[in-house]
Amino acid sequence: MIFLIKNNAQKKTFLDNSRWQQAVDMKKILFISLHVSTPSDFRAPRNFSLMRSLVAQGYKVQIVTSTSDHLATAPQFKGSYHTEFIEGVEVTWVRCLNYKKTYSIRRVLSWLDFELKTLLLRKSALIDADYVIASSLSILSIISGYIYSRRLAAKFVFEVRDIWPLTLVDEGGFSQNNPIIRLLGYLEKFGYKKADLIIGTMPNLQEHVKNVAPQVSSDVICIPMGYSNWHLERQTNLRQDYENEYLPEDKFIVTHLGSIGLSNALETLIKCADQLCEYSNIHFLVVGQGDSLSKLKATTSNLKNITFAPHIPKEEVQSLLKKSDLLFFSSSKTEIWKYGQSLNKLVDYMLSGRPIIGSYSGYASMVNEAGCGEFVEAENPSILAKKILEYSEMSRSEIDSLGMNGQTWLLENRHYDTLASDLNRALEKL
Repeated sequence: MIFLIKNNAQKKTFLDNSRWQQAVDMKKILFISLHVSTPSDFRAPRNFSLMRSLVAQGYKVQIVTSTSDHLATAPQFKGSYHTEFIEGVEVTWVRCLNYKKTYSIRRVLSWLDFELKTLLLRKSALIDADYVIASSLSILSIISGYIYSRRLAAKFVFEVRDIWPLTLVDEGGFSQNNPIIRLLGYLEKFGYKKADLIIGTMPNLQEHVKNVAPQVSSDVICIPMGYSNWHLERQTNLRQDYENEYLPEDKFIVTHLGSIGLSNALETLIKCADQLCEYSNIHFLVVGQGDSLSKLKATTSNLKNITFAPHIPKEEVQSLLKKSDLLFFSSSKTEIWKYGQSLNKLVDYMLSGRPIIGSYSGYASMVNEAGCGEFVEAENPSILAKKILEYSEMSRSEIDSLGMNGQTWLLENRHYDTLASDLNRALEKL
């Protein structure tokens, strides 16, 4: 079709109409999550990266998040709400109760505070969304997400990042008969039943959904953790004084980097280090912080082949990992891992180009797909010790080749632009 524009007035009218039509056609997402890291946090901002990529693909996005994450950097503002634009994404901050311990009543109170204040947002403060995505870093966001989807006549998308309340039962030690657990279980089923689309960061979430709510017919897709250009650009060398103090020379270094809590099950690594204490060429390095740190330090006071090193800035992570020989992660033998994992830790590990060994008996992904290491039975320090010995006897070229398998696979499959395209296709099907 050919348009003949005879004068400037017609041209202006045509252009104004084109812009109006483009605005009408633009799909809009309201994304609700208690925790969203932004690039200023110097952390891996998964949800922000996904939403920013969708903006680049033609969406308008508003994120509603809280100030309660003690690891995040929220802006300073007066009152309960603050809105700003960050790299094309509209971000509305909700001032909420802070907490520090992962498994605590104060955390649940923070959830309640966020949901109540989110529901009190003025309608004029929210975009007229086509899709409302509620992320389960607070499962209570199912409530505000569903209510807003009804108000806006939008599709409701439920994103599962942690499986609540199973996480609290399996790893937090809560009873299934606890009233709070029963309430959260009801909310979980409600979310699955009402969602037009269910997203899981873990690859086998569909099995869990079928177990909990077998009548659900909505699609369950995996949008896992990934990387963005941030990971490649914001890297600096490890401080020399840190390296001198915590990284031994001429050793085969096995490194665990990240949180040190119940879910990390590092007792297996400690027992393995004890079994390998006679091998002077092998050294274990545990980097990070968490609720279990002081307990683990106390149990290893007699071991000279393990070092606990403090948390480092995100931009120094790759430098430290590349100075290691083998990277380690672990989990307990609990039901939650049957549905898979998608850990930021593994993204960092694979990006560094070093091989990985996991003490992990759950649904296998990433490491096995990339061929950059292997999984061994969880909570079995003897098998782990045997495997670490095998890796320590490999040549440098074998170690490097295994590690590069992981880096290559990650770069080809897990960029957030690619993952956002997958999400875009799933949304368009709705």
